[in-house]
Amino acid sequence: MVMERRVGLDDFNDIPSDPPGDEPERVFLTAQEFIDAAEEQLPPLWGTDDICVIPRGGLCILAGRPGAGKTTFVLDLACHLAAGIPYPPADPENVRAPQPWAVETPLRVAIIENEGPREMFRAKLAEKLAKFPHPLGENGGCLMIQSWRWGSFSFADLDAHTAARDELDYHAIDLVIGDPLSTLGPAGVGSPAETRDFVATLRPLKLGISRSFLFLHHFRERVERQQDELARVSGAWGGHLDTLLTLSAVRKADQVRLAYPKLRWAKIQPPTAIVLGRVYNILGFEALAEENDTTMLEPTIYAHLAELRAQGGGRNREGWQTSTEIAKAIESRRVDVKKALESGSHLFFSLTGQDAKALGAKTTAVLWGLNEWVAGADTEPSEE
Repeated sequence: MVMERRVGLDDFNDIPSDPPGDEPERVFLTAQEFIDAAEEQLPPLWGTDDICVIPRGGLCILAGRPGAGKTTFVLDLACHLAAGIPYPPADPENVRAPQPWAVETPLRVAIIENEGPREMFRAKLAEKLAKFPHPLGENGGCLMIQSWRWGSFSFADLDAHTAARDELDYHAIDLVIGDPLSTLGPAGVGSPAETRDFVATLRPLKLGISRSFLFLHHFRERVERQQDELARVSGAWGGHLDTLLTLSAVRKADQVRLAYPKLRWAKIQPPTAIVLGRVYNILGFEALAEENDTTMLEPTIYAHLAELRAQGGGRNREGWQTSTEIAKAIESRRVDVKKALESGSHLFFSLTGQDAKALGAKTTAVLWGLNEWVAGADTEPSEE
């Protein structure tokens, strides 16, 4: 068993005094002096100047429930960053997909995997790299995997901290990805003091200057219905973060939701959450559409109404339903279903008044069905 020598703040305070006769470094500069001393402004590791998703030197968290796909997501992300490929990718024929976030240059990425058996992760990584269509290691990028003290690495351990600091500097690592955050050094459950102390251990590793950290974390077990996603993250991390990303399941099994609850350095309105589709043959994801793009519901609504119609009988009004009934059947928000129906005039037709009454509904009801039931048109939803 490895005996941990836990890092204390005094371990980082070995600051030499100014040589005799030298003028001590100034603590404060005027605002203009500070601006004039600016170094070259490098692009973010991931994103744009307006929407900085992973800032250079930033502290970031990807949070989500167990099983949401966080490990697959960050491994896919790491490969794209190391290859200098924008992420998340999209099918070129999918006009609804948002543009991927830029990666200006191949990055040097280090992964610390503290969860799960080593050989299982080795096999997952080998399969991923065998299927990844872009070469790694060209143009300066690289992907490195922590192997020392597998499953028990901690930045709070002085030996581990010192060894990691030397190697991260030697390999000029741009981004460290750690999974899960709770095992990498924070004490306790993440109180304000505990999170502050952990962030302090990362400062000598160039957090806030040139090296970014992205940790995988989880939501608290009990959350209030109206709480925003930042408040749902376990522990008092919110104030420290430059970026919070969340990955969550949606009702469709092969899709997940990527959201941006906190982007400290965004210069414009933070982007809308996007829906990602799992791509099993490459163990990754692709962008499908923005979350508020209700056209994604069209194939689901179409299939539901067609199946209902095929069941026959008068009790189901020959397949015609209200938007509320459709929303309940496909487990989607009524407002989204209603918007998809109203904007999908190429697929859907509505009946009300005496036409609705003839089908057993109130005259005030608005029933929805397929165009082909009325006009005989051979219209079907576009493929995903």
